[in-house]
Order: sequence, then structure tokens, then C-alpha cells
Amino acid sequence: DPGQSLSFARELFETFALSYADTSLLTGYVGRDIVQLGHYYAMTRFGCALDCNDPHFNGVDGILGLGLPDAALDTIPTPLLFALANDRGGLEGQNYVNERPMHERKFAFLSTAISGELQLGGYDEMAVQGGEA
Repeated sequence: DPGQSLSFARELFETFALSYADTSLLTGYVGRDIVQLGHYYAMTRFGCALDCNDPHFNGVDGILGLGLPDAALDTIPTPLLFALANDRGGLEGQNYVNERPMHERKFAFLSTAISGELQLGGYDEMAVQGGEA
């Protein structure tokens, strides 16, 4: 809920529409806030979802990019993983300094039928079945 944040700002006149291979369409507006994952944080832009034509997205209220910048939307140029690893956060040219950037742009997402875990800056070899990645 953006209203719970003291630093959230809606980027005026910036919207997005994402279509996926399964024909689902997600639309919304672009927001800006400090995003914190573990002890990493960055002031960055992200998508705030307003509508989707697919019931699998019910309850989803936003999207954060973990991909490469070339795949990013023009209105959200720096995916979250890159913003967390950048000493300027995800807002290039702004008066913001990320005091604790992630040193390596690596992440692992592990999931089972009952739980999931996002590991940032690398991965825990012991968490991977058989110790291999």
C-alpha cells in the first residue's frame, strides 16, 4: 500500500502495459520509493499494478524487475537487481546515494510447493539440492 510509505511518489503521467506470452495484460502506473530487500536498499522506480485480465494476478499489486536493463520498460529503466547494486540506486542523476550497494549482481530464487526464498548477491550452495547450481 503506497499510503503506508513516507517516501513513495507516483511518477506523474508515467504508466505501463505489459503483455505476456500467455496473452495476459498487466497495466498500471510507475511509482518511486525506497525498496529494501534484506539489508540492501535502493531508491528506484517500479510498476504499481491496477488491472490485469488474468485471474492468476489477483492479489498482485506491483512488479519489480530482476532482469537485464535491455529488457526493461522505458519508464522503468533500471531493474531492481541493478538498482540494488548501484551506488546511485535506480535513479541516475538524482541526489541519492545508496550507502550499502550489493557487490555482485547475482540472485537465486529457490522454491518448493510450500515456500520460496530469494537470495541476493549470490546463492547458498547448501540450499541447492545436491549442492549444485
